[in-house]
Amino acid sequence: MSERLSIELEPISGRKPHIIEIKEEQPIMGQGLEPKVKVRAETSFGKKRLFRKRKRKEVNFVERKLNSLDSDDYIAKWKQFSEAGLPVVSTLRKSSRDSLFQTDLKSDGTELYGKAFWYLIYSKSEFRLRPVDKIFLNLTDTNNFQKIAEKVFMYKDLADKNGILLPYDDPFELIVHPDGKWDFVIIDLRFGEKLEAGSGESRRNEIVEKNSRFVGNFLDQLKYIRVALLEKI
Repeated sequence: MSERLSIELEPISGRKPHIIEIKEEQPIMGQGLEPKVKVRAETSFGKKRLFRKRKRKEVNFVERKLNSLDSDDYIAKWKQFSEAGLPVVSTLRKSSRDSLFQTDLKSDGTELYGKAFWYLIYSKSEFRLRPVDKIFLNLTDTNNFQKIAEKVFMYKDLADKNGILLPYDDPFELIVHPDGKWDFVIIDLRFGEKLEAGSGESRRNEIVEKNSRFVGNFLDQLKYIRVALLEKI
């Protein structure tokens, strides 16, 4: 049996680094500009702690392979969005192989409904409806859609208040869990922007207008996804 690759992950939050042993890596195709990889691993917390059977825990990540400049920019935006109360992944980690690791939000059967899913559903003729998709259909029906709109505009107002331009390409994704719980998450932060201190009123108004347009487009996208899923029934 070949020896597993061990790498160190350092949480951006300042917590202690820990080591993971890679069990499996699977490239994610057709999602975004930079390469992404699903990583299944085992971990034992502590920077130099040796692996012991009773200490091992399986964890799932998505690795973003960005260059150093893009990586630093992504980290800065993750901090800005998080401090503003916007829904980003709860933890972000720098790896010893110069990449960023995020928790794989979909490993438990959760689904993210946004641009990537929209492309998937329209390109896959044999897509089969799953239980989580039926939850999405219930959430986005006429009686419930207003709740979705109100919550995403609440986040949009937070962005406006904090001078943050949402990513135009994918401002939000609707995250739906198998138990029916849902929220929003912003994954791709590269096209987001924090307003510089001292920026004029016209620039602030421009951000408010653009964020409204981006969120409107996102809500339309959810409606398109709903129509496509109904056709799979």
